[in-house]
Amino acid sequence: MNKFPAVLSLLLILILPAQAAVVLTFEGVGDLASVLEYYNGGADSAGNSGTDYGISFGPSFFGLVDQDVGGSGNFANEPSASTVLLFQSAPAVLNVPAGFDTGFSFFYSAVTAITGAVNVFDGLNATGTLLASFDLPTQFNQDCVGDPTGAACNWDPIGLGFAGTAYSVDFSPAAGVVGFDNITFGRATPGAPDPVPAPGTLALLGLGLAGLVLRHRGQAQLTTTRTRRIAQRIRLDRAI
Repeated sequence: MNKFPAVLSLLLILILPAQAAVVLTFEGVGDLASVLEYYNGGADSAGNSGTDYGISFGPSFFGLVDQDVGGSGNFANEPSASTVLLFQSAPAVLNVPAGFDTGFSFFYSAVTAITGAVNVFDGLNATGTLLASFDLPTQFNQDCVGDPTGAACNWDPIGLGFAGTAYSVDFSPAAGVVGFDNITFGRATPGAPDPVPAPGTLALLGLGLAGLVLRHRGQAQLTTTRTRRIAQRIRLDRAI
């Protein structure tokens, strides 16, 4: 049985990076700058550009930088220093036209408890079927201290899985009272992006694949040569 196709398929799977969850840390968004198209191939209101994930933010979302590094934010212990996401008024909707599935998650620091603070929909602009809804309790200053300053010093992770494909997330109920960080699309646990193979690893895998292909070709050529010799012997035997 020829196992080469199966081995080749496995190596290709290893070489191609797995689809990683998208994690927005907001690092690089300007202090008090509207996020806008920062993650959609454009820029925030201060002219800064980030990775193009195809995610568009409504005009009420803005970045806030920790005051300990010269920004305006009265917070501490943020999951990815030193910028978080806030918004002051509704509507506050982000759109993902390509869609995402599996789950949605983030870190938050809430000054006020809110039921249905964040809602995930299967249509753009917070339309269609509600796929997931988050209730957020008050916890912004519980069991924590600044770093060295910052009143909102407690950031808790929260996430939900869901069936179907989501195209928008509505944060409107949390306007003005909740900060967000490490917003994660495609996973029910927030955090850093899924690891992908390092360039050196990819190179080694590529060399291994190339070697396997060459070896397989050599074996195939050897097998073909042997088959031809056997066929020639059979013809000679028949001739005799």
